[in-house]
Amino acid sequence: MRLILTLVLLAVTATCVSGEDGSRVKRQGLLDYLKWTDNTMNYFYQDDLPLEMQAMFRDAFGYLSNHTCLKFNYSKEAENAVEIGPGDSCWARLGMDGGHQPLSFAYKCAAFGVAVHEIMHALGIAHSQARTDRDDYLFVNSEDHNDGIQNTANLVPFDYGSVMLYWRDQTRWPKDPEYNYTMGSLRVAFYDMILLNSFYECNCDNHPEKLDCKNGGYQNPANCNECLCTDGFTGQLCDQPDGTVFNASTEWKAEIIQSINLKGIHINTMPQYSKAPEGSTIEVRITKLYGFHCHDFCDNNGVELKYKTDRRIVSPLVCCDNDNLWNKTRSSTNIPFVIVKYGDPKTPIFEFEYRYIPGNSTLVDNQV
Repeated sequence: MRLILTLVLLAVTATCVSGEDGSRVKRQGLLDYLKWTDNTMNYFYQDDLPLEMQAMFRDAFGYLSNHTCLKFNYSKEAENAVEIGPGDSCWARLGMDGGHQPLSFAYKCAAFGVAVHEIMHALGIAHSQARTDRDDYLFVNSEDHNDGIQNTANLVPFDYGSVMLYWRDQTRWPKDPEYNYTMGSLRVAFYDMILLNSFYECNCDNHPEKLDCKNGGYQNPANCNECLCTDGFTGQLCDQPDGTVFNASTEWKAEIIQSINLKGIHINTMPQYSKAPEGSTIEVRITKLYGFHCHDFCDNNGVELKYKTDRRIVSPLVCCDNDNLWNKTRSSTNIPFVIVKYGDPKTPIFEFEYRYIPGNSTLVDNQV
């Protein structure tokens, strides 16, 4: 299980604290495909699907059940069902196609994020590069059928970190170069679940209690008595820091983050933050990366400095130090500032520096 390590940076005054592989095959909500009846998708495994792949789908179905109103029913007898089996690549039919529709899963692309990706196809969700607004965000130069624009309902903002977006290559790349390594992430983005909930009209509108969810969270359609929280937050209303807290000051401070080799199942979230007085700006910059798997995209590991104003959207991911953007200073007026480390908990280490700038002031950076 991947570890997500989140850091929460808290800015303080001197006296007090203030407060998928290249085998994934085509298909944001598709208007031309059927949704599953009663928001319930039937499925079953072929007898030769390896147990480790079944475990990936078990985890994926559990994740989707805990974040949406959708239900997943194992049944070989159902008239309409997704038949999950081994294959040479990973692909799925779109929406409720009728009868026993195939979902192919191969070792070379098998991962939790790909399992979620293919289930979302079977639920009627298209690739992000198929969105009608994709040309505002991507350069596409390809005859690949996976890059064709489809009749999508764009129910959420375009997110370069979506699990439904393919990786950057010579046929597609981001118009914002900050996101060169973000495309192709195997993490499930917060907006991915909002997309599913919007497409299937999952909400808590009829729940007697309306929760005032904080920090980008929203009332959980799977359990309307709680909020679904963005990275770095927990509690019924997403108003509590979730992870390690670092106290920032107006001077640059340095930290090194390496994960403890835990026994057994790793917990999913270990956040880390920085908080500052109201109206301040927090600055963070990565200074060193050790042990990260660096290639064309940060699919298996990386660091996310969540500096975007919208806490729900994925900020650029970093896993390589071979361009001029990886150690760029990121600034945000979001208090606290959340840092997320994800991937293999045993090896990757990173160092970073942080400080805050008080409101209506400018600090001189003495470092060259």
